[in-house]
Amino acid sequence: MKIVSHIKKVKKLGRPHPSILPFVAASELSPLCDILYEYTDLGLVLGFVERWHPETNTFHLPIGEMTITLDDVWSFLHLPITGHFCSTENLEYED
Repeated sequence: MKIVSHIKKVKKLGRPHPSILPFVAASELSPLCDILYEYTDLGLVLGFVERWHPETNTFHLPIGEMTITLDDVWSFLHLPITGHFCSTENLEYED
């Protein structure tokens, strides 16, 4: 596993151009513009990777099982969780 940081490239780009700011704001993803990392703890990341179980989408830790919820996404990334979870339509068996 290789961790790559593009923070220097992103910093060179600067803030979004004023003409696209309304689109970024409308997407409600503007908090992501401020989230950049320069240093990562490789041991910590590898520890979580080793404990991830994709069948259940949980981490199995010595203290028990842990999962990431939409509330965690809202708390850490300040992204609003709104709208429908997913939109589906009924399909016929042949479809």
